[in-house]
Amino acid sequence: IVETSLFTQGTTSFSSIIFFDSDGIQGTRGRDELAYEMGRQWFYGLIGTDQINAPWLGEGASAMLSQYVFHSESDVEKIMNNNYNILKQSVYSNVVLSDNLDKYSTWEQYLAQKKKAALMFYNLKEKVGNDKFYEIIKKYSVAYSYKIATGENFCRIAEEVSGINLRQFFDEWISGQT
Repeated sequence: IVETSLFTQGTTSFSSIIFFDSDGIQGTRGRDELAYEMGRQWFYGLIGTDQINAPWLGEGASAMLSQYVFHSESDVEKIMNNNYNILKQSVYSNVVLSDNLDKYSTWEQYLAQKKKAALMFYNLKEKVGNDKFYEIIKKYSVAYSYKIATGENFCRIAEEVSGINLRQFFDEWISGQT
C-alpha cells in the first residue's frame, strides 16, 4: 500500500499494489475504499476472471464482500439499499452486467456496473442465506484458485451448493432485466 498524490481522490490499484491519495482517503469513505482495494487484491490474486468481458464477477464480489470488513449486517443492508436507490435514479440505471468494458465511455458507467454487480451478490446472499452464500464463496475460491473462472462457473457452484435453481436469478441480473 503506497501513499501518493493521485489524479483523483481515493484509491487505485494494480496487481499487488494499492495507491492511495492521503487527501482523499480520510474518514469512512477512504477506509471503505481501502477495504475494497484490498479485497480486489485478494480476490484477483486468487482467482483470475475476464475483467474486460465479465467485469461483474470479480468487481461485484469484491465490492459487496468488502462492505463487511468495517460494517455490521444492518449497516451493509442500508448501504446496499442506498446504492440501489442511487443506481435507480442514475442515468446509468439500465447498465447491463453482461456488457464488456468497451461499451463504457465514462467512469460513471463502470461504477454503476460495479454497484449493480455488488447488489446482485448481496441479493444472492439474501436468497440463499448467509451460511450457503459463504459456502458458495468458499467452494468457488477453492475450485478456481490460481485458475481462470467464468460467470458460468460461479453460477454452477452457486446452484450446486444452494440446491436452488438460480438460472433465472442470474439471467435476469446479468442481462439487465433486474
